[in-house]
Amino acid sequence: TDTTVANALIGNGDKVLFDYTLGTVNHPSNTVNFKLAFGGITIYDSGAISPGDYPGMVRIDGYITRVSSTTCIATIRVSMYYAGALMQPVYVSDTHVPTSTLTGMTLTGTNALALSAASASTGAASGDIVLKHAKIHIDGFGG
Repeated sequence: TDTTVANALIGNGDKVLFDYTLGTVNHPSNTVNFKLAFGGITIYDSGAISPGDYPGMVRIDGYITRVSSTTCIATIRVSMYYAGALMQPVYVSDTHVPTSTLTGMTLTGTNALALSAASASTGAASGDIVLKHAKIHIDGFGG
């Protein structure tokens, strides 16, 4: 979870840019789920994904842009890669999530950008999903 300072998105066009990379350890029968929320509003939910037997990487990046004092839009891309049988990277998907409109925001206060990930089903264990990289940049404060 990353929290913006109050008034970070004070002017229309101000942005919060984010880039997360997660490593996954997978089992034949487990599923993984990734969710991203801003200001308590879910802007991405992968649902249960069955990645298979091999370890992989998931990258979630994009930006949230202020369009008014109570509204933002979120633009997100999700890329998934898994290692093949010989551990070579196998591209799985690159999804541009439809733009979300976030209404009822209080942009003069702080807002949390929260990424959550879970592994479930038979074979799932603590540590199956690990945050490898996180970068947040605020292009805001009216500038």
